[in-house]
Amino acid sequence: MINTNELMCGNKVIVGKGSEWEKVVVIDEIFNGIVGLQGRECTTYANSIDPITITEELLLKNGFIKELLIEGNELYDDWVSYKKEVNGYFLEIRHCSNSIERDWSVHVDNDHYCSVGCIDIEYVHQLQNFCTLCGFEIGINV
Repeated sequence: MINTNELMCGNKVIVGKGSEWEKVVVIDEIFNGIVGLQGRECTTYANSIDPITITEELLLKNGFIKELLIEGNELYDDWVSYKKEVNGYFLEIRHCSNSIERDWSVHVDNDHYCSVGCIDIEYVHQLQNFCTLCGFEIGINV
């Protein structure tokens, strides 16, 4: 379940999780706990949608490049980052976080390599929202 305060139009979420009609959908409107679903002429209650968890597979599928930290002759297997350039913004996502129950950290630089922001996330809609607030849209294929 997702709190509607976390949602924006364009977010990708799951409807019917665990059922035979489970499907990834895009939100096109949010009003008073009811969510409109793009491409479907229907609505659903916010408590019936679930977030999409970010995984390494999802990042690689969406064009992120995996990098391992190497200092000298030392390889740090647990320090992995995924990088991608989107419309002049440079994203770096690391599988580490300072927040409880959030496994990923996202850092964004602009085309002048100035930091735009950093946030800890766990789900696709959080990544989408952060990129939107930074000034660009990120397409995510699930």
